Amino acid sequence: MPEKEKRPRGRPPVNSTPINLRLPPDLLAQIDAERAKLDPEPTRPEFIRQVLEERISIVIEPLPPSAETPETAPTWIREAAARFLLLGARLIRGRKMNAVRRTQAEFYERLAEIARKGEVGPDSPGRDG
Repeated sequence: MPEKEKRPRGRPPVNSTPINLRLPPDLLAQIDAERAKLDPEPTRPEFIRQVLEERISIVIEPLPPSAETPETAPTWIREAAARFLLLGARLIRGRKMNAVRRTQAEFYERLAEIARKGEVGPDSPGRDG
C-alpha cells in the first residue's frame, strides 16, 4: 500500500514579503469606512494593497514621448540630474575610501559635469559610433 505524501506544515509559500504596519486609530477608521463602501467588502490587507497599486500606477505612469533632445532639454532638468549625481558622489566620498569608491565618485562627478554642459546625445563629442 503506497504511503500518503506528507504535506508540509504551515502556510504555503507565496511570492510576497510581509510587512508590519502600525496605523493611528483615526486612519484605521477611515480605511474601514472606505472598505465598507465596497461590495464585497475587502479585507484590510486587500484594501490597502488595492489602494497602493492604484496610487503607484498613477505615480509611475510612463511619461509621454517628448520631442526634446538633450540639447533642447530645459536647464532645470540638466541641473537636477547633475545635483543627483553629485549627491551620489558625496555619499560615496563620505565612506571609507578605496580605489573602487574613488573611481565611482569621480565617475559621478564627471557625469554631473556632462549633464550640466548638455554634452549628451548621439552627436556628442567623444561618443563612440
